[in-house]
Amino acid sequence: MGMLRKCVWAGIIAFLLVAQAWAAGPILVVGSSSNPFTGYYREILRAEGISNFDYVDISQVTSTLLGSYEVVILGEMSLTSGQVSLFSSWVNAGGHLIAMRPASALANLLGLTPASGTLSNAYLRIDATKPPGAGIVSETIQFHGTADRYTLNGAEAVAMLYSNATTPTSNPAVTLRTVGANGGSAAAFTYDLARSIVYTRQGNPAWAGQERDGLPPRRSNDMFFGPAASDPQPNWVDHSKIAIPQADEQQRLLVNLILHMNRSRTPVPRFWYLPFGKKAAIVMTGDDHAGGGTAGRFDSFIQRSPAGCSVANWECVRATSYIFPHTPLSNSQAAAYDAQGFEIGVHFDTGCQDYTPASLESVYNSQLQSWSLAFPSLPPPRTNRTHCIVWSDWATQAEVEAAHGIRLDTNYYHWPGSWLQVNGFMTGSGIPMRFARLNGSVIDVYQAATQLTDESDQTYPDAAITLMDNALGPQGYYGVFTANIHTDHSTGSTQLWAEQIVDAALARGIPVISARQLLTWLDGREASSFNNLNWNNGVLTFSIAPGPGANGLQAMLPATAGTRGLTALTRNGNPVNYSLQTIKGVSYAVFTAQSGNYQATYATSGVSVTVSPATVTLGQGQSQQFTATVTGTSNTAVQWTHSPAVGTLTSTGLYTAPVGGTGTVVITATSVADPSKSGTAIVTLTSAAPPVISNVNAVGADGGTAVITWTTNRQTDSRVTYGTNPQSLTLTQSSTALVTAHSLTLTGLTSGATYYYRVISTDSSGLQSVWPPLSSAPATFIARTTYSIWSPSAAPAVIDSGDPYAVELGLKFRSDVAGQVVGVRFYKAPANTGTHTGSLWTTSGTRLATVTFANETASGWQTAYFSNPVQISANTTYIVSYYTPSGHYSDDPGAFDSGGIDSPPLHALANGVDGPNGVYLYGTGGGFPTFTYNSTNYWVDVVFVPTETSPPPVISAVTAYPLSGGTAQITWATNKPANSRVDYGTSPNALSQSVSSSALVTSHSLTLTGLTPGVTYYYRVSSTDVTGGTTVAPAPPAAPGSFVENVTSIWSASVVPPVPDAGDGASVELGMKFRASQAGQVLGVRFYKSAANTGVHIGNLWSSTGQLLARATFVNESASGWQNVYFSQPVSISPNTTYIVSYFAPAGHYAATAQAFATQGIQSPPLQALASGVDGPNGVFQYGSSTSFPTNSFNSTNYWVDVLFVSSAADTTPPVISAVSASAASTTAVINWTTNEPATSRVDYGTSPGSLTLSASQAALTTSHSISLTGLTAGTTYYYRVISADSSGNSATFPAAGNPPLSFATTDVSPPVITGITVNAGTNSASISWTTNEPATSRVDYGTAPSLGSNVANAALVTAHNVVLNGLTPGTLYYFRVTSADAASNSATSPAPPNPPLTFTTASGSGLVISGVSATPALNGTAIITWTTNVAADSRVEFGPSTSLGTSVSNSTLTTSHSIALTGLTTGQTYYYRVTSTSSGGSASSPVSSFVQTTPLSIWNASATPAAVDPDTASVEVGMKFRSDVAGAVVGVRFYKATSNTGTHIGNLWSSTGTLLGRVTFTNETASGWQQANFPAPIPISPNTTYIISYFAPNGHYSVNVNFFTSSGVDSGPLHALRSGVDGPNGVYRYGSTSGFPNSSWENANYWVDVAFVPFDTTPLAAISLSAPSTSTSLSVLTSSFTGTGDVAVARYMATESATAPQFGAPGVGFYTAAFADMRRGRGQDALRLGERRLRARIVQQRDRQQIAGGHNSWGGQLAYDPRNRHYSDRAGRQFDGYG
Repeated sequence: MGMLRKCVWAGIIAFLLVAQAWAAGPILVVGSSSNPFTGYYREILRAEGISNFDYVDISQVTSTLLGSYEVVILGEMSLTSGQVSLFSSWVNAGGHLIAMRPASALANLLGLTPASGTLSNAYLRIDATKPPGAGIVSETIQFHGTADRYTLNGAEAVAMLYSNATTPTSNPAVTLRTVGANGGSAAAFTYDLARSIVYTRQGNPAWAGQERDGLPPRRSNDMFFGPAASDPQPNWVDHSKIAIPQADEQQRLLVNLILHMNRSRTPVPRFWYLPFGKKAAIVMTGDDHAGGGTAGRFDSFIQRSPAGCSVANWECVRATSYIFPHTPLSNSQAAAYDAQGFEIGVHFDTGCQDYTPASLESVYNSQLQSWSLAFPSLPPPRTNRTHCIVWSDWATQAEVEAAHGIRLDTNYYHWPGSWLQVNGFMTGSGIPMRFARLNGSVIDVYQAATQLTDESDQTYPDAAITLMDNALGPQGYYGVFTANIHTDHSTGSTQLWAEQIVDAALARGIPVISARQLLTWLDGREASSFNNLNWNNGVLTFSIAPGPGANGLQAMLPATAGTRGLTALTRNGNPVNYSLQTIKGVSYAVFTAQSGNYQATYATSGVSVTVSPATVTLGQGQSQQFTATVTGTSNTAVQWTHSPAVGTLTSTGLYTAPVGGTGTVVITATSVADPSKSGTAIVTLTSAAPPVISNVNAVGADGGTAVITWTTNRQTDSRVTYGTNPQSLTLTQSSTALVTAHSLTLTGLTSGATYYYRVISTDSSGLQSVWPPLSSAPATFIARTTYSIWSPSAAPAVIDSGDPYAVELGLKFRSDVAGQVVGVRFYKAPANTGTHTGSLWTTSGTRLATVTFANETASGWQTAYFSNPVQISANTTYIVSYYTPSGHYSDDPGAFDSGGIDSPPLHALANGVDGPNGVYLYGTGGGFPTFTYNSTNYWVDVVFVPTETSPPPVISAVTAYPLSGGTAQITWATNKPANSRVDYGTSPNALSQSVSSSALVTSHSLTLTGLTPGVTYYYRVSSTDVTGGTTVAPAPPAAPGSFVENVTSIWSASVVPPVPDAGDGASVELGMKFRASQAGQVLGVRFYKSAANTGVHIGNLWSSTGQLLARATFVNESASGWQNVYFSQPVSISPNTTYIVSYFAPAGHYAATAQAFATQGIQSPPLQALASGVDGPNGVFQYGSSTSFPTNSFNSTNYWVDVLFVSSAADTTPPVISAVSASAASTTAVINWTTNEPATSRVDYGTSPGSLTLSASQAALTTSHSISLTGLTAGTTYYYRVISADSSGNSATFPAAGNPPLSFATTDVSPPVITGITVNAGTNSASISWTTNEPATSRVDYGTAPSLGSNVANAALVTAHNVVLNGLTPGTLYYFRVTSADAASNSATSPAPPNPPLTFTTASGSGLVISGVSATPALNGTAIITWTTNVAADSRVEFGPSTSLGTSVSNSTLTTSHSIALTGLTTGQTYYYRVTSTSSGGSASSPVSSFVQTTPLSIWNASATPAAVDPDTASVEVGMKFRSDVAGAVVGVRFYKATSNTGTHIGNLWSSTGTLLGRVTFTNETASGWQQANFPAPIPISPNTTYIISYFAPNGHYSVNVNFFTSSGVDSGPLHALRSGVDGPNGVYRYGSTSGFPNSSWENANYWVDVAFVPFDTTPLAAISLSAPSTSTSLSVLTSSFTGTGDVAVARYMATESATAPQFGAPGVGFYTAAFADMRRGRGQDALRLGERRLRARIVQQRDRQQIAGGHNSWGGQLAYDPRNRHYSDRAGRQFDGYG
C-alpha cells in the first residue's frame, strides 16, 4: 500500500512539473459548508483580478483532485486525521498549501508549534524587505477576528503579530515553509483572512444595530465608532492607520504569497483593477433633496469634459445624482442626461429613522414606484445612497438592495468629521467588493465606500489629492474614491468643491465617473476570464474573454517563472506590446486584454546582478546611492535589502548610514526576473566625520562647457556627476588629485539646457561627502552661451613682447546689456610663466573679484573663473586685468588708436571713449592698472553671461525671393543685433526644415536650397538677441509666410562663365535682350560677378524702346558668383515681346563670352535669350558714369546678365490616373497606380464604402505611385480611392466622387476563438455548447477513449454553437473536443492537441428522468416553467432570447414537482429554455425548447374601473364564478384595490365545490388600481366548468358594483363571468379573519376580482370558403384542396357553418361530423362531407413539425353550434367562431 501511494504521488509530481492544462486555473479554494466565510476567498481572488481558480467543499477533496492543482487555499475549518494526511502527502509531493487559521493538526506540516492563548482584533507587521512581503506596506496594520498563537519550528515569518500598533509579540501572523524534496511549500495565516477582510470593511459585527456615536439614526460608522458613552472601546479602525488601505494590503499579500510559492510553475495571470491601467478613479456623486442643482452640476461637468471624449472609456467627466422623486427635474431632462452617460438614482428616504427589514422593504417599494412614475424614461436604479446614510444593522439594506436590482451601495460614509479627522480608508479599502452576511455568505451588492464628503470637515481639493497621490505614488494605494458633493445647488461652495476635485483628478489623468459606470466596469471585469491555461516547458498558452462593459481591460502576467524570464508574448500569432511594471513588489508584463489566444514564452536567460560601488565607507548620517546592473534579461528591476538592518535603504538603492555605530553592512540587490540571482556591496561604517564641502559654484562657459568649483576642509579628490535628468546623472568628470580648492570643467554641453549636478569629494581614508546630499534634489545650472571680445581662434600679432618684468595688464570694456562677468581670459606666451591672477575693477579702482589661474597650458588662451559671478551694468566701463610675475605678455601696439573692437554685446573701447585703453601697472603683486602706452592691446579678455531681460528684437521687412535652381532667399531686418533662422516646409503645419546663422546682425539673409520647382513653401523667420529674447515672424497663430518655387532664368545657378572677368575696368551698363513665350512677371535681375567687379551694382528692366520698367540696387552681395536682386514690385510682361535686362558695373571687370548670340539664342522655356538679328543685335552695353539704357553691341557678346521670371500661365489640368491595383496580405496592403505627370500620392480608405476615414500619403512627385497600408484587420474588406496632385495643385481622384470606391479584402489568417464550452449530459444524450468570436462551423469529436473516434458536425456558420450527441451509453465517461472553422477555413480546436480532451459522464440509466416540461406565460412579464422528475432533485432553468440562453434561475429545494418563475420577460418575444435537475444520483437536462411570451387573458382589461368602494372594514373573502370555453391554465389572480384596502391580500382559485386549487400572497402592490399575483405554478382547468376566483381583504374596503350579475354576465372570449343563475348566484363572499372559500352572495354584486388565464391551444386558424349549389343538401370536398402556406404545415381541418345556419339542435343539421386527418405539410386524403349549402372550412395550421410527425390520424370530432354566441365547440372543448 505504501509503495502504491508513492507511485501515485510520483505521477502527480511529474504531472505538475512537466505540463498542466487548466479548465479554470492552477488554484483551488477549499471551503466548508459549515463556515460560509471560506467561500469569501472567491470574492477576494476576483477582486484581485484572478479568475483562474476552482472552489470545492472539503467533503469532495480527494488525492486525485488535489493532484490537479498547484496551489490550494484552505479556509478555516476542522479537519479529520485522514484529511490532514491527505494535505501533507500532497504538499510533500510538490503542492503549495495556504492554510487560513489552520487546524492545529496541520502545525507540523506548517513548521509551527502551538503556543498558549490567542490574540483578537490586533495588529501585524509584514516583512517588506523580501518576497512575498516586498512591496506591501511595512508599518503595522490591523487584522480583525482571532489569531492563534504559534512559535516558529521550521517555518519563516512573513509577518509577525503585534499586540498593539507598536508592541511586537514572538508569534507569527503569516508564515512560509519549504516542505520535502519536491519543491512543496506550506504557508499559514494564523487568523482567518476572509473574516478579517469582511470585518475590516463592514465593521464590528458585535456593534451591528447599536447607536454608538450618539447621533441617531444608526449608520455604518456606528460599527466603527469606539468611544461610545456607554461602552468605550478603541476605534474599530485605528485612525492612525486610516491612511492605509489595510484590508487591501493584506489581500495583495495573499496574491504575492500565491505567486511566490508557485513561482517555478504556472504563471498566474491577473486583470488590473481599473480600465486602461488607471491606478485611481473618482466616483462623483451627489445627493439632491429636491434642491434642483442636479442639472447645473451635470452641465458644469459637460463643460469640463474633453472635446470628443468617450463615456464608455471614462474620458468624459460624469457623475451620479441621488434625488428625491419630487426633485425639480423633468423626465425629458433626466432622459437626456442619462443618454449622455450621467446617472440619476433614487435617494431613498426612511425619514432619517432606523428601519426594520419590513419597513425598509416598504420604503423601497413605494419610493421606487414614485420614482418610476416621475421618471418613466429612466432605467431602473442600480446604485444607491440612502438619505441620512441610515444603516440600521449589519446587512439588511444590502439584502433589500439586491432584491430590487440595486447592486452598488455608497452608504459607508466618511463621517462625522468631529470624530474622523484623517483622510483615508475608514473601511480599510479602496476596492469595491461585495457585502457579506453575518455568517460570511456573499450578497450580490458591491460596497463602494464614500471617502470624500462635503459634510465631514474635509478640505478640498486637498482631501482628494491625498488619496489620488497615494494611489499614483510609491505607496501604491490604488482604489476607487467616491465623493458625495451634494447636488442640491449648482452654485456656491459645493459646486466649487466638486469642480476642484474634478480639476485635480483631470490634472493627474484620473477619470471622474458615475457610480453606474463603476458597476458596469465591475461586472464586466468579473465576467472577464482567462481560459484554457496550459503550461508546458516554459510556454504558457491561454485565451482571454473580456466581459461586456470591460472597456480598457488590462492583463498582468508575471514577468518570471522560476529561473525563466518572459521573452515573448503573442496573440493569435502576432506580437503583443507590453510594459514591465512592478506592482506591490512583483514584476508583471502589463498588456491590453483583448479577446484571443495567447502564448507567453519564458526562457532561462543567464541573469546576473552587479552592484556599484562595490565598497564604500560612510560616516555618520552619510548617504550612498547604489546602482544595480542586471544583465541577461529585459527586466532589470531589483529588490534592495541590507543586513544587518542598520541605517535605512530605499527601494531605489539609496542607503543612509546611522548616526553612531561602526562595522559593515551588506547591501543586496536581488533580481526580480530571477530571484535566485543577486549582487552585493559592502558599506564600512565609521564614526569619523566626512569632509565638509562648501562654496560650490557652477559657471557656463563658451563652446558648450561649464566649470564647477568648490572647496573642502581637507584634501580630497574631485568628482562631478551631472546630466539633463535630475533622476539620472549619468555623466561624470573627475580628478584624483587631493586638493582643497576644486575645479572641474564639463564639456559637450547644449547651450540653453538646464543641467543637474552633484559634487563628490573622497578623502584618503575613503570617507566621502556629496553635495547636495543624496536625500535632496541635485543642484542646477544653465549652460548659457558666454561672450568674450575675442574668439578662441584669435591670436596676437606679437605673442611675446620680450618684457621680463612683473606687470598687471588690463582692458577697458563695456556691455550693451546687463549681465555677469564669470571669469578672465588672457593670451599666454610660452615664456609667460609663474602664477597668474585675474581681476575685475570699476573705473575708480575698486576690485570686484579676483581669481588665481590653475591648470594652465603652455601657451594660448587661458581662462579662470571667479568663485562667484560679478553682476555688471549695461553701458558702463569696467577694467579686466591679469597679473604676470614674469612679463613676456602679448601685445599689439596702436590697436585702439582708430577704434575699439565690437563683439556684441561686448565692446573693447577705442581710445578717448573713456580715457585711453590698454592699461598696465608695473610692480610685484600687481594692482589696479592706470598707466597706458601707445593704445596697446595686451590681449586680456572677459568671460561674460548676459542676464538682462530686454524686449526681444523687432523683425521687419520679411521678404522671400524664389530663385532659379531650387533655391530661395529670405531676407529681413531687426532693430538690434540678433542671430538668424528660417524654418520652412511644404506644409503650413510642419515646417520641418531649417537654416540658420549665429552671427549677430541687423540685416538678415538666408538661402534655402534643394527646393522643388512648382511647390509652395511655407516659412517663418526668427531672431534671438544676446539676452535670449526671441521673435518669430509671422508669429503663431498667424499663418506662416509662403512662396512658390517657380522662378525661371536663362542660366542655372551652377553655370559659370568661361571668362568671369573681361579685364575692362570702365563703368558700364551691360544687358541682354530676351523674350518669354508665356505671359508672366519679371521679379528681378541676376548677374555673374567676378572678384574685381566691385562697387554698387544697379539692376534694370527696359522695354525694347528704352522705357525703364523697374530698377533695384543689389545688396548683401557675395565676393563673386551669381548675384540676385528683386524689384520692389514684380513687372508684368507680354508673351513673345522683346525686353532688355541690364545691370550697371561701376568698376567694370564684368563677365563676357564673345559670339555667344551670333548664330543662335539660348532656350530656357518659357524664356529665350535672343540670337543677334532676331530683334537687332544681342549683347548690349552703354559706357558711362551712371546707369542708363544700353544700346550698343559688340561681337554678339554675352555679358552674363539674366532675369528672374515667373510664368502666369497656370497649369489647370489634373493628372490622369491609370493602372490602379491592390495587393493585400493579412494586415497590410500595397496600392499601386500611375499618372501621366509627376504628382503626389494618397490613398483614402476604410471599412465602409461611405466612410473612408483613414489615409496614407507621400508628398514626393512621381509618375509611379505605391502606397503601403499597415495595421489592417485580417479577413476584412476595405474600400479605397487614390488621389494625386501635380505641382500646380491640380488634383485627380480615382474612382471619381459619385462612383463607388474600389475594394480589396485582407486575408483571414486568424482561426476562430473558442470560449465558454459547456456540457449538459443526460442519460443517452449530451448537449455541448460553445461560442466563437466569428461565424464558424460546429463539430464535436467524441468517444469513450481519449482517441475519440466519433463526431457530429454542422456546416452552418454561427457564433453560438450547440451540438447534440445521441445514442450515448448511460453512466459512461466520454472524452471530447470541439472544432470550429470560419469562412476562410481557419480552424480552431479546443482543447487543442497535445492537450488532453475534455470529459463528461452521462447520467446513470436508473437515475434521474425529466418529463412533462411545460412553459406557461403569466402576469407581469413572467412565465412559469414546470416539470417532473422520477426522484427528488433540485430545479434550474436556463433561458434567453436565443439558443445561447444566458440567464439562469434555480431552486435548491429537492422535489419531484418542479416550478420555476422567469421574470422580466418581454411580451411577443420568443424565449428558449432548458431545464436541469440534479439529485444525489446525478443530473439530467431537457432539450432546448421555446415559448412565446404572451399576455394572459382576463375578464376585464386594465382600464376597467369599479363604480364604488364599500365602506365595510371587516375582513372578508370576495370572489367571482367564471368558466372558460377552452382548456387552459389559470396562472394568477387580479383584483381592483381602493386606497383604503390595505393589509396583506391573498388570492385563491377554488373548484365550484370548494376545493382549494391554488393560493398566492400579493406583494409589491401599488397604492390603488389593479393588483396582480402569479400562482407558484399554472393550474389547469377544464372547459365549460365553473370555478371561483377570490381574494382575501383583511381590512375590507373592497371595490363593488351592486346587481352587476343580475341580468347578464361578462363575456371576454374564451372567458365568461357567469350571470347569476347559470350556476347559482355570482358575486360571492365569506366573512372571517382568515382566507376561506366564499359561498355567500348578496345582490349579485361584482367585487372586481379577476382571473389570469392562458389557453392550451392558441394556434391561429386560416379560413377558406366552400360553396354548394342552392339545390344541394350536402357538400363533399376532397381535403387535397387544403394546402399549407410557407413553412406552415396543415395539421388538421374542420368545418363551421355560415351565419344562416339552422338553430341549434334542428333535426339533421344541429350536429355535424368532420374527419380530422394528418395533413403532413399540406395535402390530406380524406373527404369532408357536411349537410349544409353555405359553408366555410378552416384549416388548423400547426408549426410544430414534431407534433405533425406524431400525427392525429383519423380521429373524429363532433361540432356543436351555439346560436347565442355563434360558436362551435368540439368534444375537446376547442371553440371556433362562426362566419356571417
